Amino acid sequence: MTSFFNLPNTYNENTDHTLNIYNNDLYNLAVNFILVDLYMPPKAKPSNFTRKDYVTLIISITALAISLFAFYYNNIRVSDRMSVKILDLDLKRDTSKGVDGDTAIIKVAFFNSGNRQSIILTPSYQMSDTINTNNQVLHYGDIDNDNQFPIILEPNQVKIVNLKLGYYWVNFNHGKLKETWASGTSFYLTYCRFKFSAIDSKGMTHSKYGDYEIYLGTDAMGFREVGPSYYKKNVSPFKKIDIF
Repeated sequence: MTSFFNLPNTYNENTDHTLNIYNNDLYNLAVNFILVDLYMPPKAKPSNFTRKDYVTLIISITALAISLFAFYYNNIRVSDRMSVKILDLDLKRDTSKGVDGDTAIIKVAFFNSGNRQSIILTPSYQMSDTINTNNQVLHYGDIDNDNQFPIILEPNQVKIVNLKLGYYWVNFNHGKLKETWASGTSFYLTYCRFKFSAIDSKGMTHSKYGDYEIYLGTDAMGFREVGPSYYKKNVSPFKKIDIF
């Protein structure tokens, strides 16, 4: 029996060639692992998305963004916006106070263009004999016709209200003398403006004065004329007032 130590010291050419090939293969595997697997990123797999898929994805993302913006705009964002404008003027015979005189009817519109409720408070008036806002006020007071104030205005709602200004409120001072008729009746001019007040959704009260946009012609019996202080053809004589 021949032991390992007793093997003959012979050279086998075929065996040595086989070992060289095996060693070369191990070397090549190691180099490929280092260069390819460790240092080179994997190749991206070809995408299965078509142009139609991309269009569908873009539409879906856009719809989601619009929905989120609409939710914020309608439910989270707070917008308090209240404005008012005089629409028309008229005179109406009124004897309810025992005075045979006309009552001035001032038609106004309140606009709540915000997204929260607003409360309109009782308007007040000021009268003077000139249109200068720094002049002396002859008469002033609140206007509360038929207890219609305060008024709650919903978002994006418009409310039209008739403000009544009776001569019995101003009969102690007629205003500026304009002319005296042959009958001895004197005709006076008085200018009027209004203060509008409202409460926003935070509970804050806002007030805003308009200009002296209305003139009232009076005699000893009451109002005889009413009209805009400013007049320009094809232009509204009344300005829109932003209360808040």
